Amino acid sequence: MKSSPISSSMCSFCSAVWILILLQISHVAGHFSIKPPKNPIIGYLEMEVILPCQIETLKPLTDTNINVQWILDKSSQKIEVKNYQGATEDKRYQGRTQLFDSEFNKGNMSLLLRNIHLSDQGLYTCIISSQKWYDEAVVELVLAANGGDPTITLADYKGQGIGLTCSSEGWYPRPQALWLDSRGENRTEKSAIANTEAVAGIFQVFGSITLEPGVDNEVSCKIINNLVKSERESRILISDAFYPTSSPWIAPFIIILVLFGCLIAFLAYKWRQSLQEVSQFEKETSQKKRERVCEKEAIETEKCTFQAALADIQERQERLQSELGKLEYF
Repeated sequence: MKSSPISSSMCSFCSAVWILILLQISHVAGHFSIKPPKNPIIGYLEMEVILPCQIETLKPLTDTNINVQWILDKSSQKIEVKNYQGATEDKRYQGRTQLFDSEFNKGNMSLLLRNIHLSDQGLYTCIISSQKWYDEAVVELVLAANGGDPTITLADYKGQGIGLTCSSEGWYPRPQALWLDSRGENRTEKSAIANTEAVAGIFQVFGSITLEPGVDNEVSCKIINNLVKSERESRILISDAFYPTSSPWIAPFIIILVLFGCLIAFLAYKWRQSLQEVSQFEKETSQKKRERVCEKEAIETEKCTFQAALADIQERQERLQSELGKLEYF
């Protein structure tokens, strides 16, 4: 015997009503579930962020023995970030976390995290339990940082072109950097962009480009944070007067300048050589003078010695003559 479509519809309706009644009874009896966020939560470095954890309930919570615990799951360890029952929290999070106690009866078990560090990024588990039930949900925190406006500077001249640089710092994650023309399109000139990881994992951007004369003189440097869809851009207009100009006299002037430089170098060499010769001559002359003085002093010394010896001989001769005179007397 086949059932009619009307009876089938009635059975389905009754089943649905019965399921709703059971769910309502389950909630009234004190069994709840956490509604996790659908997407990762984005936080900004050194700011604050709320990690949502909401209990699905139709009536205010009256259980006073409820326990709320937040755990950060790192690859090597599990870090206790916050515990409502006053258990010991990790010292890295002390003073930086807060629960919304006044909204517990509404099922709001979210966590407020202040002064976000790069190490705070990861998977957080919101664990809620009581004597009657237990549930948990995972919340992913993804961090971002927007750097300052890029700075465009004139670095140097390269041939007939002008070399520009673009720099900015304080970005996370690794940003995208572009050189654009006046229409907002990528420039086709030779350019380079480098992202360097600086202190604490934050990125700084440095780019360079060479503008040739006769092309679009307007250029902009744009840096994009693709995670949060934000961007910073600086624009500059280069006047034709800044480009180096060519002249038919440049080549002869350079040649004359090089020859003049060579002449100056040769004259300096000869002058230095003559100074060395004069200095050597003066040294030799001074040495000869010192030798003559020494010779003169040696002669004077010998003369004095000879005179002293002669005086001594004369004195001895006089004494001998005196003694001979005395002998003849006797």
